[in-house]
Amino acid sequence: MKNHFIFLSNALVCLLLVSTNVAIAQQKNILLLIADDYNHWLASIGYSTQAVTPNIAALANKGVLFADTSSASPVCNPSRQALWSGYRPSTTGISINQDPYIRDVPGFENIVTMNQYFKNNGYHVYGGGKLYHPVQMGVANTDGANWSAVTTLTTGSPGGSTYQWSAPNASRYRWSAYTGNINQTDDTKLALHMANKIKKYKKKKPFFIACGFFRPHLPWDTPKQFFDLYDLDGLTIPKGYLENDTNDIPGAEPHRAHIDITAAGKWKEAIRAYLASASYADYNVGIVLDALFSSRHNNNTIVVFMGDHGFQLGEKERWAKSSFYDQASRTTMIIYDPSSKGNGKVSRKVVSLLDIYPTLVELAGLDPVAENEGNSLKPLLDKPNSTSWDLPVLMTYFGTHIIKTNHWRFVDNGVASQLYDIKADPYEWNNLYGDPEYDDVITTLKAQMANMIGGGSSSSSSSSSSSSTSSSSSSSSSSGGPAGECNNNSQCHAIYDGKLQNGWSVLKCNTNTNICRCAKDGAKEQCANVVSGSSSSSSSSSNSSSSTSSSSSSSSSGGSVDECTNSNQCKAIYDGNLLSGWSVLKCNTNTNICRCIKGSTKGQCAAVTK
Repeated sequence: MKNHFIFLSNALVCLLLVSTNVAIAQQKNILLLIADDYNHWLASIGYSTQAVTPNIAALANKGVLFADTSSASPVCNPSRQALWSGYRPSTTGISINQDPYIRDVPGFENIVTMNQYFKNNGYHVYGGGKLYHPVQMGVANTDGANWSAVTTLTTGSPGGSTYQWSAPNASRYRWSAYTGNINQTDDTKLALHMANKIKKYKKKKPFFIACGFFRPHLPWDTPKQFFDLYDLDGLTIPKGYLENDTNDIPGAEPHRAHIDITAAGKWKEAIRAYLASASYADYNVGIVLDALFSSRHNNNTIVVFMGDHGFQLGEKERWAKSSFYDQASRTTMIIYDPSSKGNGKVSRKVVSLLDIYPTLVELAGLDPVAENEGNSLKPLLDKPNSTSWDLPVLMTYFGTHIIKTNHWRFVDNGVASQLYDIKADPYEWNNLYGDPEYDDVITTLKAQMANMIGGGSSSSSSSSSSSSTSSSSSSSSSSGGPAGECNNNSQCHAIYDGKLQNGWSVLKCNTNTNICRCAKDGAKEQCANVVSGSSSSSSSSSNSSSSTSSSSSSSSSGGSVDECTNSNQCKAIYDGNLLSGWSVLKCNTNTNICRCIKGSTKGQCAAVTK
């Protein structure tokens, strides 16, 4: 009998292993394609029909095209770090290209990036090209926690002596045509490598392959065949351009490249150079897509194509990204999931590149990541123009915040602020800021913006965020200070400067939960736990114990504010005690705060108890 039992047990183990492998094999693969500086000139978006991009257009027809997509910031570094981390620039403080890698920012050392999350959940995560900022991929330039493996192939393409020009006072603005073998250009070599990787992929694990092309980034040095696609006589200046458009924006001046390009009569030639680079990017995207759609992974792979932000081609007298204008953040995003009901349609809803992380997590059937500040686009993939979708997006550049809704776009920039009714004025020619008629609109947008900067959801339901703030601010921590007392770093300093134990200093306000965090010799702790007279230790373990013990502090809305160190404790406290429709998401590992979810809205569990 004993031997039979052992044989049966072994058989069951084998069956479980086989079942697990089958489940992994049936999980959808993911292919993420990024083109640097790729704006929203795809014909089916409707702004311009001049770009010749048949492969990207075909993908748009196959999947869902998000025609009103904004980046989290109008430059590479903060946009890409937001994409991969799931955090807004307003949360991390990363809002310019010169800012550090996110895990070098105090308080964000242990975040779980999108690629790391898929790797931790059984995916083979492979990357190459420009994915983070700067461009390089390789052992010396990449965070090993993010990847299963990478390719060190470089990106870009060389120039030549035809179609050649350079702006005299803005040398980065130059273009020329390459007449050599296109298969020897770096972006194409990367595309061929990724195509081969997909065709030959036979691992039992599902794959997450990310590929970042450098074009159409400056300089616009591109194989000649793509310049030849465009007849100058058939090109027109952008329909979003209006002479003297920026007269209603204090301090706005023409970009030096615009002065050079227009003075030399090169406007159409510059557009041709950019579009040639976009067509070259399309060519390389096509190489990878052809490999995928002709492979055995064809019907089991989610595909995302995106630019990392927009690029102005003379609108507002600028030739650049890096501005507060809509065209600087506006890009192209396509998501193709073979099982989506909305495939082949165009969504006109305002969305963000920040939404990609939670969307892919949901499409892959993985547990949601509580810290994600984007929204899953799964509802729009099934119903692309759902009337119930009204979630604003938040952008940050150089510390200035911009909010965009389906109706308005507001740049909060002091006397140079801008407000546009984008329904009536899609090209933003009439700045309404300063007109008393729109004071209530600005008040509403500022309130939404403050909620999002404070770590709140972008959901149109503000009741959850307001109750969360009010309830947490009235609750006291058992270790010597208020547990949820601020929504910005200035308030943290105002409360705790001069009141902390020796050696401790205020780090920042955690924008997920409005909790002040402090630091000492590499250790981080809730500031309330290290005020003078507090008994908290400086070790990370003391944080866990003090957070657990503080479960006795009650919130005015019916739950503990700082009550757990893991998701099981969250469930034990809140299961059965939540308002209708809410469920426990997980414990926020930065602050030991239980997070809850209802639809796409996330909030502190203590604020949504019965």
